[in-house]
Order: sequence, then structure tokens, then C-alpha cells
Amino acid sequence: MSITIQINQLEKSVQHEGNHTTLLSLPHYVIESGEQVAMMGASGSGKTTFLELLAGITTPSAGSILLNDWLFHELRDNERSHIRLEKMGLVLQDFMLFPHLTVEENVLYVYEQYKDKMNTLLTSLRIQHLRKKKVKHLSKGEQQRVAITRALLHEPSFLLMDEPTSNLDPATARVIIQTIQEEAKKTGATLLIVTHDEKVANCFPRTDNMEKLNFAYNHQEALL
Repeated sequence: MSITIQINQLEKSVQHEGNHTTLLSLPHYVIESGEQVAMMGASGSGKTTFLELLAGITTPSAGSILLNDWLFHELRDNERSHIRLEKMGLVLQDFMLFPHLTVEENVLYVYEQYKDKMNTLLTSLRIQHLRKKKVKHLSKGEQQRVAITRALLHEPSFLLMDEPTSNLDPATARVIIQTIQEEAKKTGATLLIVTHDEKVANCFPRTDNMEKLNFAYNHQEALL
């Protein structure tokens, strides 16, 4: 396997009211192409920050992020946006859905050519019966599955998902994780989810722990 995600000396810091806080300090981290990884960790350990850095939603204060052959953090905003659109499937804690559009309209908003694929995914994710319903009338768990459908639709190279089963009951969560993993395997996508749910993490061949990896979090814990 070839390396598809490589992190070196990555750091994310913020300034607030004159105070400097390091949110993430990750010396080295690698995911190989096609791997399926669950990243666990307590609230505040840096999981979401890490995912947002990988997706190019935020940029590092130091260090490097190599995605395939791109030094992702060094690209211009429009270049990162293009790669997100074409090469990434994202599920964030904010699902980024249009509440007044239907499920179908949300999923196909950018990817109109994938209607047949959408129907298959909606069925697999158990929301086919909701396709004509406006998103504002859906439960959080249903909205989450709409976001997952959209993320999988265009068969991206990278699937990055933040707590993709947080609003689902355990039985449904198992089905959804299985669908995500099967789709990633079919397309060869590199899959990284962040989760605090051990049952979800146990479904993955590789599990890492942000509490152990994040030097900044470890340092803060040591000071308490």
C-alpha cells in the first residue's frame, strides 16, 4: 500500500484575549491508501480539529499535511475547495444541509449525475422513503444519514467523518457503519472516522487514540 495521508510536526494553535492555546500537536501520523481507521478520544482531545485540518477547513499553525501528492495546507482556498468537492466525502458535526430542500435535492445539489447511485445509497441507509421530504422535517439521525449519502455519492478518494453515528441507535449504527465500510472498500477510498463509541471503533481494522497521539492534550492533562 502507498501512503495517502502523512502528517509531520502538525500543530494548531489559537489566540483568544491575549492567550495562546495549542489545540493539537501531532509529531507524525500516517494512513495508507485504502485503510479504514477509527480515531477515538475524549471530548477536547483534538479529534474534530484534526479532521478539519485534513479537510482543509482550517489550516495548521505549523507542520505539514500531505494528501496523496498535495501539500494540502499550502494550496489556495479555491484549490482546497475544489479537492474537497471532487476527492473528499465529508460528514461534519454540522451536516451542512439545506433545510428547505428535500433529501433528494440536498444529495444531488452538486452531484446531479449520480441519481442512480443515490437511490441505492438511500435504500442501504434506510431513508429511501424520505427522499421527497424536506430536511427541516427530519430527525437528527435522518439528517445524519442524508449527509452520509451525499459524502459517499461521488465515490471520493477520502472519506472523513466526524461522529457519523452519534444520532443513531446501536442497531442502525451498525448498519450504517457497514454500508460506509463496504462503499469505501468497493471504491478503494481511504476512510477515517472520529468517534467516542467503542462499539463503532471495534468495527474497524485499525483504531487509534487521539489522547495518546496529541502531545498538546497530554501536556494539558499533565498540568491538571
